Amino acid sequence: MKYQCQSCKKQFTHPAKQVKSSDAENHTLAIAAGTVFSVIDYTEFHVCPFCNSLEFSEYIEPQYEISSVKSVDLAAVDECLKQGYVVRELYAKTATLVKLEITT
Repeated sequence: MKYQCQSCKKQFTHPAKQVKSSDAENHTLAIAAGTVFSVIDYTEFHVCPFCNSLEFSEYIEPQYEISSVKSVDLAAVDECLKQGYVVRELYAKTATLVKLEITT
């Protein structure tokens, strides 16, 4: 699963974990079985590992569909790449190219 930060727009797979504890003045004293001990409140939350923002969501990669397939000589590959084709297979004298479109 991937996430994307809403602040810095970077993608990551694991959010960073931060722990925030309460101030020393706000500690609560508890008594259990004759022993006095301090109870420290802490909060654990996940943040963006790049900018420490709390605003991130699951990133869903766009789905592509093949709209066109061409088999061309190696000399014509550069021109097809300018038209938006991507090399799928490369052989000694020819290349198989595909054009992808995002499906909604």
